[in-house]
Amino acid sequence: MRNLARAALAALLLAVPPATTAAADTTPVAAADVPLAGTTLHYTNNVGYSSGPKGVGFNLWDLGPYPEDVAALPAGHRALVWVGGDNSTCTSEYTDSEFNALVDDLAGSDKVFGWYLWDEPDLDACPTLIDLLKRRAAAIRSRTGGRQLSFVASGGGDGEAAPPELAPARSGVDLIGLDPYPCRIGEACEYSLIDQAVRQTIANGTPASAIVPVFQAFGQTCASIPADHRKWRMPTGAELDQIFARWDSLVPSPVFDDAYSWGTQPEWSCPSLSSNPTIQNRFKTRFAAAAGTAGPRTTLAAGQALTPVADTYLTGGHVQDVYDRAARISVGSGVHGHCCRPPAGPPAPAG
Repeated sequence: MRNLARAALAALLLAVPPATTAAADTTPVAAADVPLAGTTLHYTNNVGYSSGPKGVGFNLWDLGPYPEDVAALPAGHRALVWVGGDNSTCTSEYTDSEFNALVDDLAGSDKVFGWYLWDEPDLDACPTLIDLLKRRAAAIRSRTGGRQLSFVASGGGDGEAAPPELAPARSGVDLIGLDPYPCRIGEACEYSLIDQAVRQTIANGTPASAIVPVFQAFGQTCASIPADHRKWRMPTGAELDQIFARWDSLVPSPVFDDAYSWGTQPEWSCPSLSSNPTIQNRFKTRFAAAAGTAGPRTTLAAGQALTPVADTYLTGGHVQDVYDRAARISVGSGVHGHCCRPPAGPPAPAG
């Protein structure tokens, strides 16, 4: 995500040999077709509204807090407004009063889905940051009447969980993105990083219903950092299908999903989704299936089923409230689907 720089910089400054890890989980799942998406809201990073990603099926856009850009979005497309800050200085670009004014300017817009508050906040290095996120999540809820949601991406690429402090019931942040990237240069994809991140995040208090999957759609094989510090590679089409299936077994019906990254960041995400037609087609097929124009969801192979994570539905509480508000946002935008209201009990396995 935006703060891949932090991890890469640490590697440059402190070249510590990697610790011995368990063997990578490369267990395949049956994927005769590209697995069907569990939501019809699709976001990708580092690109505003444009024909390329729109043609793939993306409809939730990485925009700044500029009313004219938001207003220019066509029907059926929404903005996830970026207002994040800098982990290296623990500061936001905006004071609280400036942030509140930005929210007020867009509070009445039905083209704003939500607000991207921070990318991979480092709560250990920035202990006061959690209070800022709490204030901003509360401001969004109160100033928009709950019509717009707050979002924070957490992790670091290696299967890290969202910390307990970010759990919605503690922070007030509505949705938490997780970004485990299983495919590394010279290695088989370690799909179990996805399980690790999701399970520990749930153990830390964030329910599966509040988790946003971040799919790996980038590599670093052409990144400008030194070759020995490049870490990730672009998944193949078949590997991306496995990533989809693994996520679907754990978080089958997210409010939205995220493909990192359409745009290229020379130091950290090169190549990116924008330059890979094969991976674009995988996303396009998946999104079309979710919209009802392709076949049914792919099932896991017999004997290889992944154990779905039990969710906790807080009926009448924060999580149910998030889904109620997300349902109104989705229907109001002309973007429809089964993304935004949880079933009566824990989710069933994908399939």
